[in-house]
Amino acid sequence: MDLEEYRNKIGRIDQLIRMESTGTPQEFADKICVSKRTIFRILRSLKEFGCPIYYNGYKKSYCYKERGRIIIIFRLDS
Repeated sequence: MDLEEYRNKIGRIDQLIRMESTGTPQEFADKICVSKRTIFRILRSLKEFGCPIYYNGYKKSYCYKERGRIIIIFRLDS
């Protein structure tokens, strides 16, 4: 997977989480065309980067504990 594909995949993950419409872990994995194991790996990495992600069993969706979004940018040092 090239960098552009990865950025798009992370964007889609972020969108589904913000909409609270990921579905179960398997459904989430299917929506972004990865294995369930890979979705767990990606979510663990995002949590390590500080994303406040949790699974809401009532909604059957991953959600953010706080409003926000994932932004991937390059910033010039001043």
